[in-house]
Amino acid sequence: MESDSTVPRTLISRGDVVLNLNGRDGGRMFYVLRTDGDFAEIADGITRLIEKPKRKKTKHMKLLDVPATRLADKIRTDAKITNAELRRTMRNLRETADVKLTEV
Repeated sequence: MESDSTVPRTLISRGDVVLNLNGRDGGRMFYVLRTDGDFAEIADGITRLIEKPKRKKTKHMKLLDVPATRLADKIRTDAKITNAELRRTMRNLRETADVKLTEV
């Protein structure tokens, strides 16, 4: 049986911002770079770089309700992004008080 903290894999897609719930990076925000079934590859540009994203089960993530960003559009269209761009966008998202967890 799924708990409240899990997100059905169909809801998480490329370019989404998620909160990692478990593990060493628990409590940190990440962008979803790719999805593959029950797994997603996530990066934040600091601890998890674009070149070596973390592969994580989607059940260990919570989808965040964040405004659309140019970076998310670039991720969805396979445009080249940099770790610096990822860090900058993540910093801006953390600074906004409007980041809320989505009810799933």
